[in-house]
Amino acid sequence: MRKTIIDHNTPNKLPRARKRFGQNFLVDKNCALKIIDLASLQPSDTVLEIGPGQGAITRLIADKGCRVFALEIDRDLSRFLREEFKDLDNVEIIEGDALKFDYAGLIEEGGDKLKVIANLPYNVATPILFRLLEMRASIDTMILMFQKEVASRIVSPPGCKSYGALSIFPQLYSDITIELTLPPSVFKPSPKIDSQVLLFRLLDRPRFEVADEKLLKGIISTAFSQRRKKLSNTLKSFFPEREKLDESFCSVSIDPSRRAETLSVEEFCKLSNIVSHLNTKC
Repeated sequence: MRKTIIDHNTPNKLPRARKRFGQNFLVDKNCALKIIDLASLQPSDTVLEIGPGQGAITRLIADKGCRVFALEIDRDLSRFLREEFKDLDNVEIIEGDALKFDYAGLIEEGGDKLKVIANLPYNVATPILFRLLEMRASIDTMILMFQKEVASRIVSPPGCKSYGALSIFPQLYSDITIELTLPPSVFKPSPKIDSQVLLFRLLDRPRFEVADEKLLKGIISTAFSQRRKKLSNTLKSFFPEREKLDESFCSVSIDPSRRAETLSVEEFCKLSNIVSHLNTKC
């Protein structure tokens, strides 16, 4: 398919990408339109775009009649975007950090949840994803772009080398599909690797019961910190004595000699819930 360069149709000078922010601007209109189509946008939707860059996707979203909040950390880009969209009442440019932003504050009382669209900077894509998952009660769907390797880790099943915490939490809280693979040539500057666009449909509740989310995170982080070791060794600090460890693993039908990468999302949740129950009894 022939690449169509996005026409910004602006007299304002386009800001350049900054390496410190990991910026790679999407310049292919066909790809941008495909990303927009994934969101199934309606005029009644409220859309948060993270990292709008030069505003190419922002304008396509605005053309759908949606309320658009564009969150940009780069001061120069924010200034450019405010000038670029000053005549559109349905677009608001917010200068801020996606890792600290209050997403719930964008939703009007009784209003629908957000749809999030983002070309995530490679250097902060993972922490932004986890931040969005923390704010999942305010979000309906997310269309997020990652470098291909990271996208593969997110959708990885148990038993794969790429399976880990970055797989478990997104899969616990959402249905995920890989929708697009984008070559370096559709960006400026061009990255050295392919990118993939993932569609996340957030669930109303976790896929499996979670008694203590903080504890679950601790168990998963500890288990994968030494992923080649047996769980009986990596997780022993969560149990007061070895006998309790063996009893707990047995009660959820998990062999303590297994390694972290072999446990399913459900098994991690069951194990975490048992530890939570033990802590409550102590």
